[in-house]
Amino acid sequence: MLIVNNLTLINKKDLRILVKDFSFTLNKNDKIGLIGEEGNGKSSFMLALYKEEEASKYLEIKGEINIKNEKIGYLPQFLDETKLNLSLNEYLNEIIDYSSLDYTLFYKLIDQLGIDETKLNDNNFKIKSLSGGERIKFLLFSVLINEPTILLLDEPSNDLDISSLKILENLINSLSIPVIFISHDENLLSNCTNRITHFESLKSKSEP
Repeated sequence: MLIVNNLTLINKKDLRILVKDFSFTLNKNDKIGLIGEEGNGKSSFMLALYKEEEASKYLEIKGEINIKNEKIGYLPQFLDETKLNLSLNEYLNEIIDYSSLDYTLFYKLIDQLGIDETKLNDNNFKIKSLSGGERIKFLLFSVLINEPTILLLDEPSNDLDISSLKILENLINSLSIPVIFISHDENLLSNCTNRITHFESLKSKSEP
C-alpha cells in the first residue's frame, strides 16, 4: 500500500513550494494521471514516491510517504548519457536477475509491446539508436520484467506515434497493479485513468 500524508515538497534551489500538505492513498487497480504545466512539481512528486533519498538531493521533503511491502517500478522521463550508450542487452544485464527470470513473462512482454528481439541480442545496437517510441517500449519492458507491484511512469506518451500510444493504452489498462503516470495526452488520460491529480501553481507560481 502507498499512503501519502501531508506531503510538502520545496525546491532547495529557489525555495519554491511545489506541493503543500498533500495527502492521498493509492488503491489497488488505481490508474492515476498527473497533469499540469511543466515545472509545477509532477516529476518531483513522482521521484519522491520512488526514491525519497534521491529526491532529497534537490528537494526538502516534509510529511510522510508510507510504502509497505511494495516493489516500485519507475520509468524516468530521461536516461543519462551513460545509459543511452549501453546496448539493450547490457542495460538489461544491469537490472535483471536472470536466475529468477520468468521467461513466460519475458516473451509475453516482448509480444505485447512489439519489441524487436533481434535488437535485444545485438550488443552493437545502443539504446540511443532506438526511436522515441522504441525507447519507451523497451524501457517499459525493462521495468515490467522485474514484476513491480506499483508502476510509476514519467511522461511515457512523449514521442509516441499513434500505434505506439495504443500499445501503451492497452498495456496500462491490462495491468492489475496500480499505475501513476504523467501525461499531456488527453485520449490516454481519458481512456486509462480513474483519477486525475492536477498540479497547478498560483500567484505567480508562489503557491501550489
